[in-house]
Amino acid sequence: MRARHFLAYLGGWKASPSDVARLTEALSLNDAEHAAYTLLRFSWIPTATTASSLRPLVRATDSLSEEAWQYEAFLDVTRRPGLRSAEWIARARSAPLTARQHGVESADDKVAVAQGIEQFAARVEERLGRQNLRRIDQFPGGIASEIGTAAFDRWVARLLESRAQHLLFDPGVMIPVVRHALRTKHPAAKELWTLVYPFQRGRFSSAQQIVIAGLDWALVELHDPTLDDALAREILRELIIDCRSNSELISVALGARLKSLARLTAVVEELLDSGHESDRARARFVAAWMPENVALRRRLSIPDPSCWVGRIGESAIRRLDREQWAREWLRRFLNEAHRARRWAAGRLFFACSDAATSLWADNVIRNSRSPASRRSEALLLVGKISKDVEGHEFRDKSLGYTLRDLASVVPPWHERVRWDDIEVRPETPA
Repeated sequence: MRARHFLAYLGGWKASPSDVARLTEALSLNDAEHAAYTLLRFSWIPTATTASSLRPLVRATDSLSEEAWQYEAFLDVTRRPGLRSAEWIARARSAPLTARQHGVESADDKVAVAQGIEQFAARVEERLGRQNLRRIDQFPGGIASEIGTAAFDRWVARLLESRAQHLLFDPGVMIPVVRHALRTKHPAAKELWTLVYPFQRGRFSSAQQIVIAGLDWALVELHDPTLDDALAREILRELIIDCRSNSELISVALGARLKSLARLTAVVEELLDSGHESDRARARFVAAWMPENVALRRRLSIPDPSCWVGRIGESAIRRLDREQWAREWLRRFLNEAHRARRWAAGRLFFACSDAATSLWADNVIRNSRSPASRRSEALLLVGKISKDVEGHEFRDKSLGYTLRDLASVVPPWHERVRWDDIEVRPETPA
């Protein structure tokens, strides 16, 4: 039982029908902490499993976000049969019940869910006009593509109205809306992008930031291969040109490392050929934080008419070299049997590490054939790396200059004082 419990948490236990039946019998609705509940939720079972087999987990809901997840699960298991977690299938079986609870009368489950999604879209539209952010629940990414074009356009209109009126909006709804708009090249896609712009500078922003591996979700989403490539490249190019610190440039590169490097590589190559030296400088800096690429490394070493751009290229090559050294020292730490030499390699790995190390080190450790104890030591070592994108080393500098120096002379860091905007307050008598 303990072994199955552990496997369930890892997502590796495929439960048989008899296993599901025994777990269902052992489970009561009020015993959510019971081991049987955990096993039932995380076990993998066929999508054809009936609602009666999962009755403790199948229930209608009044939560808009949970309703969206149920509809997403229903459509997924209907369109792509196979194995899913019992919790996911239970959500799918709950979807018709939820639709009927909200007034749908059809006895056909597919029709009931389709009509339920229409009603759901109308209720979300109404919610988007209200100020109620006491609880932020994330909607599934695919629900925006299921509600129909007219309903989606109304969601978009509501969100843009919220920006115009400086109202807070729910990022749980915003993420699927922006994702669908970027995938379909919606006419308002670029306007919606400004609502989730990762580097807010006086722009309207949501009440909460959604973070993936320490990065704003938009920095990761922009590298999704399923987005409209022409639109995403245009937005990515503008984003890089607008970056005003080393930290922002690094964040763009790390977002690509979490999702896909293809789009960023194309944009960086384009900017390397730009006639503006600031574009070429940004491209060289971003390339330094991407994984080793022979073609890009060759481009970084090509002399540039600007000595400033050339220096950034030299620094970029040194940073790429440090990552290669870090990889080698980590490999030696994992494979070295002699304790003193192993920890010497560990110290050198630590010295070569930076804000990108955690993105690749976990995979190296996981794929290593070294003893489990040594892999655990390596994970502890990686966990001690304190360098991150928001450290002052990156946040307070931009392409070789401090932000304080740039703010005194160079736009856009330097902003002219508008005397009309200065509020003069009368002196309070002592």
